[in-house]
Amino acid sequence: MQKILLFLLLVPGSQLIWAQTFQIKGTITLGESLTLVNGATIKIKGTSIITTSNAKGMYTIDAPASATTIIFSAIGTNTLELPIGGRQEINVQLDDKVVLLETTVITALGIKGERDKFASSVSTIKGDNIARSGETGVLNGLSSKAAGVLITRNGGDPGSGSYIQIRGQNTINGNAQPLFIIDGMPVSNSSDNSGAARSNGIIQQSRINDINPDDIERVEVLKGASAAALWGSRAANGVIIITTKKGKHDNGKMSVSFKSSISVDRVNKIHPLQTTYGQGSNGLYSLGSRSSFGDLISARSGGADQFITNPNAPGYQGFFTFTDGSVRYAIPAGTIANPHGGKNSRETFNHTKDAFQTGYFLDNNLNISGGNQKSTFLISYGDLRQQGVVRASSDYSRQNVRINVTSQVSDWFSSSANVGYTKINSSRVQEGDNVDGILLSSLRTPADYNNAIYDGVYTDANGQIFPNTHASYRNPLGREFNTIYSNPLWNV
Repeated sequence: MQKILLFLLLVPGSQLIWAQTFQIKGTITLGESLTLVNGATIKIKGTSIITTSNAKGMYTIDAPASATTIIFSAIGTNTLELPIGGRQEINVQLDDKVVLLETTVITALGIKGERDKFASSVSTIKGDNIARSGETGVLNGLSSKAAGVLITRNGGDPGSGSYIQIRGQNTINGNAQPLFIIDGMPVSNSSDNSGAARSNGIIQQSRINDINPDDIERVEVLKGASAAALWGSRAANGVIIITTKKGKHDNGKMSVSFKSSISVDRVNKIHPLQTTYGQGSNGLYSLGSRSSFGDLISARSGGADQFITNPNAPGYQGFFTFTDGSVRYAIPAGTIANPHGGKNSRETFNHTKDAFQTGYFLDNNLNISGGNQKSTFLISYGDLRQQGVVRASSDYSRQNVRINVTSQVSDWFSSSANVGYTKINSSRVQEGDNVDGILLSSLRTPADYNNAIYDGVYTDANGQIFPNTHASYRNPLGREFNTIYSNPLWNV
């Protein structure tokens, strides 16, 4: 029996208008289980008329005569729109909603699982967020994007590895690194610092950085004990699961995208150096001294320095011929009567920039993908070229090619191929040394010594020639071959 509701509407300056509504009722169930849906939302499209279903899945709503469409929705289901067509009873069956990316977890075997049913704390980072970080490596791109994950660079070299901890250090002398899984395959994040690499202070690289960040679809960080369920003791420190991008169904259309980015790198902060006193100690100038608190530079006379050029003169040590043709002789040391000795020049040099430059990287990425209902494909190419902030021996290049093809052969059988190729070339600078480190030799150089010219030939006081030597503030004529605190540019 139809229920008719009549309303009187009085519009100023017009005649009386009759408005008519009718009632719609029904029951809402879920999927094939036919479970009654409590709290489902029912709305008349184009109006503000809305109601919800009760505990028995039943609803009742008053619709205006002009209503044409009714909308049903509930949490975890797909929204359903149906034409009314004058019906007074509409029973609907809502389907489970396709699970969103943020509500699933990719397990170690590459299988999707519901987050709420996974007995482990999980953080998810989208690949686009890693690519937008401006970092050339995956690990550094993950920094500050997941709670409880600490990532520390091993060095400032381009392509250098990073140290990662999940929920802090849990071993005194063991390995605290998590296990990495890339598309179902375990990958090592260890850095080889053995042998000559360790003794010369060179930071090796991590194979995780071989991955192109633009190839990553998502990263799962598994923190709980159950993360080790499939991989055993290797996963005791947590698991980081990296899933690469795959082709997407686009009705047979092919999609082509290209991205190019450039970054400029500079040293952020460095120790301030004094420029008041010259080379030497106790207020006296001394060429070749290890100290930088000699005479007062501003009190010098100015002009050219005085050199000991006469082989018969006291203090003659030979001379050093630089590659540009200039010649350097020893300078007389200061005395109480003349604290400046033969040093007259007031010129000073900024040694904070001796070994550093403005670095940069250029990153180009090409992505081609497409497919239909049965097959999808993705082909990507990445080219990264990076120059570090050290003047030389600090460069890195990486070329990545990845091909991912998936085919649904039948309803129960599918096949896929995921092939990645990476080519790396790099030069790594000496990070530190107790006598030859770049920062050590730079920051200890006195303000009045010029590091810019350093290589050439030393001729001793007897006329014997020693080629391929170098000059530094502790060895200004290149005559000491077992030199310490070498010229930083020579080290580079």
